[in-house]
Amino acid sequence: MTSTAPALKPALTRAEACEQLGCSPRTLNRYVADGRIVSYYMRGPSGQQEARFRPHEVAALKAELAVPAIRAVTPPAAQALAVAAAPAIREIGDSVGAALAKIADAMRPAATAKPWLTLDEAAAYSGLPKAFLLRVAVARQRPEHVPIAVNVGSEARVSWRFNREELGR
Repeated sequence: MTSTAPALKPALTRAEACEQLGCSPRTLNRYVADGRIVSYYMRGPSGQQEARFRPHEVAALKAELAVPAIRAVTPPAAQALAVAAAPAIREIGDSVGAALAKIADAMRPAATAKPWLTLDEAAAYSGLPKAFLLRVAVARQRPEHVPIAVNVGSEARVSWRFNREELGR
């Protein structure tokens, strides 16, 4: 009984695949990484794993790479029309852009005021001098007063945060 199965071509080495594709090994690695071709690993004559490629996959990739990229060629009449229409297109684009900006602003949540301000922010917000704010902050640290400021730093490095609500009173 004879076999009717076609004879399988041996797998191509990396060097053979590169030669058939006309590319460098690095480019072949990119094709593998992009999924354009599959590599298989087999033990080579030295006993180490070597990348191999199926001949029909290499041929298919070569055919894919041989197809030239199609570039659109604009006829002169179309170019003239595009030049004439450019101001109108720009105007429409500007109005659409402005409308989209208004929609984006309307959808954006309102900015909430920070409840606690740094010394610089508190001085700018209240219009009071920084030295005055610091004196008030230190004086109002007693329990009977509502604190206008809190020291969020350490004893060695004092860093005050002022309550916006209390500054407004």
